[in-house]
Amino acid sequence: MTQNSRPQVVSNYLAQLDVELRGVPGGVAAEIRAGIEEELTGLDAATAAERIEQLGDPAFIAAEAQSEFFVEDAAAASPETASKPLAIVAGLALAIGGFVVPVVGWIAGVVLVLLSDAWRIGEKLLATLLVPVLVVLGIAVSIALWRAEPVIGDNISLVLGPVDPILIGFVLPAVAYLFLGIWLLVRAHRRDYASQARRGARG
Repeated sequence: MTQNSRPQVVSNYLAQLDVELRGVPGGVAAEIRAGIEEELTGLDAATAAERIEQLGDPAFIAAEAQSEFFVEDAAAASPETASKPLAIVAGLALAIGGFVVPVVGWIAGVVLVLLSDAWRIGEKLLATLLVPVLVVLGIAVSIALWRAEPVIGDNISLVLGPVDPILIGFVLPAVAYLFLGIWLLVRAHRRDYASQARRGARG
């Protein structure tokens, strides 16, 4: 089917796909484009419109291709830091390291998370900044309550006095890192499972 004999819906779709694939590496983009063009070749307008709806939005196709390319490229470039054992150790260290060695264990967990390629930049930033932000918020709340003591009453100091340092210094980070470590492990596992599924589909 020549370009002139194509249904207009196919020409429009391929043109939009070409625009969206500009950010995808050339070889990958060409392969995707050729595959989709082959899918749509020989179809009449109605059938092509149905198939296009199944294929999905070109922007989504391009985003998926780009994401998959860079994840695989990062894993190939640094196989040691992308290894599954490192991700497991990093997640566990973040979740429970502070219970074994307070403070030092959590710091080690954060460092291992930063070294691993199992997680994206946003997830690494969350692992690095979550607890400091919570501690700062906890201190701010404590100061606000302390200033409000004359209004609330003197008895508040009897409760907040012994609790605040423990809550801010250990309990709050411990709970936050425990849930964060588990969440990161789940994310890494799902990502690894999806990657294996894609490789299996290709094979």
